[in-house]
Amino acid sequence: NNNIIFDIGANKGQSIDRFSKLFKNTFFYSFEPSPEAFKILKSKYGNLNNIKLFNIALGSEKKRQIFHEYKNHELSSFIKINKKFEEKKNNIFVQIDTIDLVFKKNNLKKINFLKIDTQGYEELILKGAKKVIAKQKIDLIELELILGDYYEKSSSFKKIEDTLVSGGYKLLALDRRLNIFENKHFYFNALYASQNIYKNLFN
Repeated sequence: NNNIIFDIGANKGQSIDRFSKLFKNTFFYSFEPSPEAFKILKSKYGNLNNIKLFNIALGSEKKRQIFHEYKNHELSSFIKINKKFEEKKNNIFVQIDTIDLVFKKNNLKKINFLKIDTQGYEELILKGAKKVIAKQKIDLIELELILGDYYEKSSSFKKIEDTLVSGGYKLLALDRRLNIFENKHFYFNALYASQNIYKNLFN
């Protein structure tokens, strides 16, 4: 009950629908930089009091940066798709903020669930959450990691592990078994828990 969820890479609201079925009385902070995807997001959820929508990205610092918006909005990213996959794109400038700044601006005491699905940008998003990670202000963190070569830069599972483990978080689950020979994207979701949540689960 009364969960605060940060939905980073909200796209068209898939995670809003998923978490609304799992948790009661949930308040969403949903972030989507793509103007086209955000239009759909706003038309579906703009009138709901428990959902706050932001047409911005989150990253390591506050700035503006070129964003590659693809025909399939789920693929849009700050990182270019490799030329061999030939996805049509439109380059736009988007505003970037950080989790630490949004947390402070909204006088939050806790983020119960942080979901990051940003096509390879998760490392920089976590850098912008140094303060809340160090203070264990996030209960659960779910990230999509892409280790394949679909984009010009792949995610680093080691860097994600180093950042979260040094902050006291523990890996709870990976959602699939796969390899790069069967799936060129080579992506999966990883779920991490704070020390307090981990102890409540297993002690």
